[in-house]
Amino acid sequence: MSGKVFISYSSQDQEAAIEVCRILELREIQCWIAPRDVTPGEHYGEAVIRAIEACCGTVLILSEHANGSVHVRNEVERAISKGKTVLPVRIREVEPSKALELFISSSQWLDAWTPPLEQMADRLADAIRSIRKTAGEDATASSAKASSFEFGRNEERKPNRKIETEGTKEEDDLIVDLPGGAKMEMVWIPPGRFLMGSSDSEPGRYGNASERGDEGPQHEVTIMRGFYLGKCVVTQGQWQAVMGTAPWVGKGFVQEEPSHPAVGVSWADIQWFIQKLRELTEESLYRLPTEAEWEYACRAGTTTFWSFGDNEDELRDYAWYRTNASDVDEKYAHRVGMKKANPWGLYDMHGNVCEWVQDRYGPYSSSEQVDPLGPKMTGEYRIARGGCYAHDSRDTRSSVRFVFKPSERLQVFSLRLLRQAE
Repeated sequence: MSGKVFISYSSQDQEAAIEVCRILELREIQCWIAPRDVTPGEHYGEAVIRAIEACCGTVLILSEHANGSVHVRNEVERAISKGKTVLPVRIREVEPSKALELFISSSQWLDAWTPPLEQMADRLADAIRSIRKTAGEDATASSAKASSFEFGRNEERKPNRKIETEGTKEEDDLIVDLPGGAKMEMVWIPPGRFLMGSSDSEPGRYGNASERGDEGPQHEVTIMRGFYLGKCVVTQGQWQAVMGTAPWVGKGFVQEEPSHPAVGVSWADIQWFIQKLRELTEESLYRLPTEAEWEYACRAGTTTFWSFGDNEDELRDYAWYRTNASDVDEKYAHRVGMKKANPWGLYDMHGNVCEWVQDRYGPYSSSEQVDPLGPKMTGEYRIARGGCYAHDSRDTRSSVRFVFKPSERLQVFSLRLLRQAE
């Protein structure tokens, strides 16, 4: 645990704390955050104390709520008393309270309520790597004095121009063992660069509509790190192996079969699934893909409407959608992997079920992006991708965005897992 960083936050800032944890783990900085990392049956307070003492430093989510929180003050005091560095991340435009100022007055803080969050995350990750090196944890990080890390100026992060749009296979595909003998196949997705979104001239393109996000402006995105992505969406059998539950049972428009997609799950439900999978595998590498990672994998090096081209007549060979499903009275998610795969070996990226991704909804920027994470820590809606068996052909294009509240549990919602490379 000594290479991890402890996340200290007020319960009222839990969503923001989870977001900071997520963006750090995307950058290969492992975090300890409660309640996710409290072992079932373990005394909560004792677990927190042990984690603070074992981690290399503490990230303080600073807000008016943290200013008034006794347990946040106690956590920061404990960290300082054990010689740990505290890195404040402000999510509100507030000054630290007198109680907290006693401990962090000599530290600079990072601001996370204003864009660009990407630069904040990169600088925070660099600070943590420096702390780890100072403690002898990370021999590859740049050196810095742990007690008063200088975050420095906001500098634009430049993409690695040596990365090509279509990467090559550098890793073997992966099979994940689940309880009860169930398995999950994952495909290696190489790093690369692509054009995200659709052009103004693309037929069927959506602007700003109630359940569709704007597909433009089209912009260049660089994916810096390769990753593993589910060959198919998570099936009912895989969900039951991990969770022991079947939220689709007894619902309409569902075929209850182990090889059919796990449906009727909200974005929030999926976070519990991921947490349970991490516990079972003893790996914190699993998460939903970002919207950019999903579209990059869906396109698989193509720039056409669909990953197979622009010819709608071929869609029935790759997707379950209205014409070959709902219109012929097959109003349900079909068995996974029955259609043709995309060029990178991923099945059902077009149609069958809408796949939740990690991001909140927000309009695109026209500027070049590197590993974008979507809007920072505000926004009521989340994104789903791919279209489903009830959608028209235009809704299954690679660029289409669906906008829903994260608590919704429609029978067209499912998930495709990402596993970070070690």
